[in-house]
Amino acid sequence: MYSAPTATPLAPESVDTRTWFTSTICRPLRLLPVKTCTTLDYANSQTPTARRRVDLHKDWTPILVPPLRRSTERFRLLQLWLGVVQEVADDGLVVTLFDQTNRQYPEEDATISLSEIPEQDHPLLKPGAILYWSIGYREDQGQPRERVSSVRARRLPVWSDTDLERGRANAQKVIADIK
Repeated sequence: MYSAPTATPLAPESVDTRTWFTSTICRPLRLLPVKTCTTLDYANSQTPTARRRVDLHKDWTPILVPPLRRSTERFRLLQLWLGVVQEVADDGLVVTLFDQTNRQYPEEDATISLSEIPEQDHPLLKPGAILYWSIGYREDQGQPRERVSSVRARRLPVWSDTDLERGRANAQKVIADIK
């Protein structure tokens, strides 16, 4: 695991900071030292551009970023349905479900409560809207396994009649070109 090196005050006259940084921090972490400039350009209200001397011992401080932790959370899918909204009521939806886990099963009609669907998806719920309903286990290292049911609305746009007609016309043109 990563542990940050402890900072020790350095006297600029006794130790070269660049050498100390390279030998103490860069080599153990396999970092490449960065070349730095000793002058910087900056805009000033009195002069359009000016050059200023930078003292590397006072003005330059290395920034160490610890590595990101990997998430140990996993989701094990048990069942997935694709649903088409047939009717929207005040308290729920009538949905035709198509089993995506085992496509041999016939379609089913179900009523899903609006409380099962996230609020940000409610404006998308109209007849013909597509829903994804997944059931599975959320597993996290050191935590008890939890059964989860999630219903989300598809956010892809619906094809308009104009788009469908344009697609049919293009298909007819390609078929005519092939013959």
